[in-house]
Amino acid sequence: MQHAGGSVRLALPAGPDVIATVAGLCAAEIACCPQARFLLEVTASQVILTVQAPAGDGLLEMLAPGDAPVGR
Repeated sequence: MQHAGGSVRLALPAGPDVIATVAGLCAAEIACCPQARFLLEVTASQVILTVQAPAGDGLLEMLAPGDAPVGR
């Protein structure tokens, strides 16, 4: 996990179930929080999810609390 400024980047293992689940969660979040931006990058070995959201809306803080380690 990487947390930098207004974004959080998560690396997940690739697989059909993971891709479908992450895409579904992104769609649900966009429906309730249209100011957030979600970018999915899919490779043979991993799914990279980058989330950008305005400061103070709580989304990034929930994904990467202040005491969470940065990097992998």
